[in-house]
Amino acid sequence: MEILAIPELRVPFELRLSDTVNPLVMVQNDGYDNWSRWTYLGARINGVQIRRFMLIKIGPTISLKEAREITEQFQAKTPSGLIREPFKESFPVPDGHGPIVIADDSWLDPKKKRNFPFFYARDNQQAWKSGFRDSLAALSDLHGGCRLLVQLV
Repeated sequence: MEILAIPELRVPFELRLSDTVNPLVMVQNDGYDNWSRWTYLGARINGVQIRRFMLIKIGPTISLKEAREITEQFQAKTPSGLIREPFKESFPVPDGHGPIVIADDSWLDPKKKRNFPFFYARDNQQAWKSGFRDSLAALSDLHGGCRLLVQLV
């Protein structure tokens, strides 16, 4: 299998999303012990969908609300956070250019806080690590500037 390079900033690319992505399995695979007490509030995917996306650089002190405003400035929309898994499969080797955030806070943790998915790599790691963040927290503790994954309309 050919390993694809992660697209440059602001360069459109396509990803395939299917109904095989389970939002609670994402939580479980990220290592959360209490994954079965999470709730997914987002829309389910029906069948297979191919959509166009783009990565946008955002600053380290931005909020999720501000990330959504930036998305609108690019005449894009926030994609389903379920796209995290197809992205990691399509681009399995991190490029060292910072975390990637998906501003979809459709996951409710056991404390009833909304969370969004992100993924990252540290110190030349050759595989992505992923997790969920409280949607009210600033993105600043995601180790510098982030990239925002947006869906083109």
